Amino acid sequence: SLPRAGATSAQLKRWLPQLSAENAQGEYYLTDVIAMAASEGIKVATAQPHDATEVEGVNNRAQMARLERAYQQQTAEALMAQGVALADPARIDVRGTLTCGHDVFIDVGCVFEGNVELGEGVRVGPYCVIKNSTLGAESVIDSHSVIDSTVAAG
Repeated sequence: SLPRAGATSAQLKRWLPQLSAENAQGEYYLTDVIAMAASEGIKVATAQPHDATEVEGVNNRAQMARLERAYQQQTAEALMAQGVALADPARIDVRGTLTCGHDVFIDVGCVFEGNVELGEGVRVGPYCVIKNSTLGAESVIDSHSVIDSTVAAG
């Protein structure tokens, strides 16, 4: 037979009712299902995340903020790897999808929401908010601008 990933619905129907919140956190741990599978002799394979933040839990606002900052740092690094110049990679927030052309510069404190496309050579000044917008090539956005539309090239 072919190997499969995951558990069958019949197995989960048997194991899930056995989960208990009898622990320090008073929470149900889905990971307890792995021990149940192993106790039945079922082979368990593991996979490691590329980054620990991919599987880190969140129980309070401080933990949520740390994970959000880690996500934003990863996003900033990906943008820079594509050739985007960021004045300060720690001070950008991408809350959706940001697509950038060649030679884009983004100053500090900018927030991008929804689907945003920045054409080649776009310059975004500090502390701008750009939502669901397409900015044409060579557009220059002054500081503290709020944009929720399309800006033609130049």
